[in-house]
Amino acid sequence: MRPLWYESHLLDDPAGKTARQRCLALGPAVHEKILAIGDRLAQESAVLAQRFYCRAPDAYDGFGDEFDRWVAIGERLATTEPAVREGAVAYFEIPMAKALAVGLDGLERWAGVAVQVGAVSRKLAGMFCETTAPLLRQVALDRMHAWADVAVRLHTQHGW
Repeated sequence: MRPLWYESHLLDDPAGKTARQRCLALGPAVHEKILAIGDRLAQESAVLAQRFYCRAPDAYDGFGDEFDRWVAIGERLATTEPAVREGAVAYFEIPMAKALAVGLDGLERWAGVAVQVGAVSRKLAGMFCETTAPLLRQVALDRMHAWADVAVRLHTQHGW
């Protein structure tokens, strides 16, 4: 899997090259751990693995001992039914300063709303994640949840 997501595409991108330098600076054991996680994510989507890899060094530094929890939130979005791969990509695109400010509990809540929406429509859940991820910290999670509830109600009505 690694040649599909890491070697050929990611390292041609300036952000990928920077991420590689930062991951290597974390040491060989941590870099290998990050690559192994990327390999798992690449089974779902090469883009997902690439987004994860580009955020991984900041997340490792920022979340420290909670790095694995940060990974698990995004990985569950991509792999646990109802799988919301687009939501997981959006999750791994959240700038680290924003992710740290929201905190892992907040990120868990946000991802939980996406899963609830995904139980009705994966497409709608992907749209929820893509449109609300940039608004984290600017809009309260309770308000986002209310938006999702309305979207689900509209989606389930005939003619929407």
